[in-house]
Formats: sequence, structure tokens, C-alpha cells
Amino acid sequence: MITPPLLRLERVAVSYPARQYRGAAVKAAREVSLSLDEGQTLGLVGESGCGKSTLAKAICRLVSLSAGQIFFQGEDISRYNRRQERLFRQATQLVLQDPDASLNPRRRVGEILREPLRVHKIVPREQEEQEVDRLLTQIGLSADGKKRYPFAFSGGQRQRISIARALSVRPRLLICDEPVSSLDAFVQAGILRLLKTLQEERGFAVLLIAHGLNVVRYLADRLAVMYAGRIIEYGDTEDIFRQPGHPYTRALLDAQPVSSPARRRERPLLAVPGEDEATGDRGCAFFPRCPQARPFCQENVPPAPTGTERAVACFYPPA
Repeated sequence: MITPPLLRLERVAVSYPARQYRGAAVKAAREVSLSLDEGQTLGLVGESGCGKSTLAKAICRLVSLSAGQIFFQGEDISRYNRRQERLFRQATQLVLQDPDASLNPRRRVGEILREPLRVHKIVPREQEEQEVDRLLTQIGLSADGKKRYPFAFSGGQRQRISIARALSVRPRLLICDEPVSSLDAFVQAGILRLLKTLQEERGFAVLLIAHGLNVVRYLADRLAVMYAGRIIEYGDTEDIFRQPGHPYTRALLDAQPVSSPARRRERPLLAVPGEDEATGDRGCAFFPRCPQARPFCQENVPPAPTGTERAVACFYPPA
């Protein structure tokens, strides 16, 4: 018997109502297909506004799908009953970019960590304090920190507390939406090492959403590149870094900061798209920015990757 992926998206689309955006409906995600196995890390990268966070919200059932299906352990999450919904919310946890927006400033850290333990009945009441201490120790903080409020900690420490809260319910999938982008490089490295260590110890899967490709390269087994709501390249992380197949992926790699001027690439960055960019259903959305676009690209949409094997959504991938 073949075990289904932990998470599978099939042609998922999400649109936002017209009244919120100058009278035109915004298609934030279009025909997205991805899969994520137990214990695996999938990186999702792309510019701001490409639909990455919308996809994370759709998986967590915080926004409704316009089309497509999302399967968790082989079951369509849209068909869950109340009990299944509760179990799914326990099994799928979200870590946001800004811990200040997700940690209640009026509650002590101990209360913040104790609440999910009690709601989901993770441990008996008499063991809650011991579990809170264990969680704090596991993320590199003193157990005495449970008596303090979030503002008493640094930004990196608050993000560690957010991770501890997410892991307190022992999830099978951790969705990290830009978890280190607001932190300096030194603190970022510490958070990434923590995530990697905890994943190795607990075996949960990770969907890592990020702008920085180096962040994704450190953690992700597989990589999906997103542009204008579509997945335009998918495959093994190291394969994509060694040989990017889409012009946009190449542009993202070229935009990475380098340690030495001698290593700086001479290829210019692509211009930022304007409001009139052709991101509709006709033609390749990247056509206005693509350095090797041809007339055929303007009228035809490249087939989207299925999220199971190496694929590039480009009619004329660079050699």
C-alpha cells in the first residue's frame, strides 16, 4: 500500500473579492499543486505579493479556496467534520513573521505556553508546569522565563517562544511564514539551527516560506518558486541552485548578496513589474519582465508543475 503525502495541494486557487481591490478581483493563487512528505521540508520562495502567505492561510483554512483541493494524510480537508477539524488544527501549526503580533503582551510566557496544552489536553493538569519548563529549555531559554512578559525578551527570543508554542501541541506540520526575515543575520542563524534541530528530534514536516534563498537552502529538501500566484519551478533544492530552469529563478539567485565583489554577477536585475503587468489568465505572467520572451509566450500559459518531480513552467527555459 502506497502511503499518501502528509500534505498535497491539487490545482489550488484563491481569489480576493473585487470590492477590496479597486473594483478588480485579485487572483492570489492560481492552479498551485504541491506535495510534502512526513519529516520533509519544502521551501516556498518569491517576491512580496506573489501569493506565498495566501497559500499558507489556505492550508490552515483561514481563507477559502476558489478552486482545487487540499489533502492532509490523504483526506480532503474541506470535508472534515468538527472533530477532524480540531485534530487538523492541532496537527498543523503556523509560525508568523512578527512574534509581537502573535504573542499576547498582557499574558506571561508561562500562560501563553500553557493554554494550548490545556485546550488540546496534551498532558495532565499536574504536568503542565513541567511541560512548559521543558519547552522553554528546548528552545534555549531559562525555565524562569515563564514568569516574564513577551516584551522582556529580544526579538529572536520572542520568535523562539512562538516556535515553542507551535510545537507545544506536537504538530505534524509546521508552516513558517517568513520566520526570520525581521531578525538580524546572527539571530537568523540561531533560529534556523533551532528549527533544524527540533525537526530532527521530533520528525515534523515544515513548509518554509521565505524571501531569502539562503534561508531556504539551509533547511529545505525541496524548493518551489512562486510568481504572480503560480508555481513556476519545482524540484530538489540543490538541483535548482546548481541549475535554475526558469529566468525568474535565475534572477532571484542573481539578486542574492555576495561576500566578495569578484563574485558579483554582471547580469542586471529585472525591473519591478508595474500595475499594468499582464498577470491574467492569458499568456505567461512573467512575459513583461522575461529577457528571452517570445510572442508565443504572450498568448499561452506554460503548464504548471505538479509538485511531485522536477519541473519548470517555461516554454523556452535558459540553456
